[in-house]
Amino acid sequence: MRNTNVLQKGLFLLFISLLSFQSAHATKVQMTNLDRVNFILLLNEKMHKSYFVYNENNIFTLAKNMNSEISKLKKSKLKSDLMKNSLSKLKMGVSRKKANFIYHRFSLKLMKLVKKYNKLKTYREYYCPMVRKSWVQNILKIKEVQNPYAPNMKNCGRII
Repeated sequence: MRNTNVLQKGLFLLFISLLSFQSAHATKVQMTNLDRVNFILLLNEKMHKSYFVYNENNIFTLAKNMNSEISKLKKSKLKSDLMKNSLSKLKMGVSRKKANFIYHRFSLKLMKLVKKYNKLKTYREYYCPMVRKSWVQNILKIKEVQNPYAPNMKNCGRII
C-alpha cells in the first residue's frame, strides 16, 4: 500500500514536471492517452477532496485544469462524452446543488475512462442512494466512503 502511494506521488510529480518542461521550453512532450488519463484521475482525486470539504476556489481551479487535460486526449467517444459533460459549467457563484449535479454527471463519464484504463484497480465508483449521485474515489488512498455531495452524510455510500 505504501509503495502504491509513493508510486502515485511519483507519477504525479513526473506529470507536473513534464507539463512545466513543456511550458518552459515550448517543446511538445507527447503523453500517451494512458498517461493523460492517469493525470486526469490524479486531478480528480484533488477535486474529490475539495468537494469533500467544499473548497470552492480549489474546485473551480481544478475544473479548469481537468478540462484542459481532457481536451488533449486523443479523439474518441470517451473524450467526446467527457467534453459534453465537462466541468466547464462550474463557475464561481454556482450553487452547491448545481455544482454537485455537474460533478456527478462528469463522474459518470469519468468512470468509463476508469473502466477502460484503470489496470491497477486503484479507482472505483461509489454511489450514495440518499442523494442519488456517484463519484470516483481512490480506494488505495481512502479506505472509508467519502461522499463529496452531502456534508451531513459524509460517509454515506457504497462501492458499485
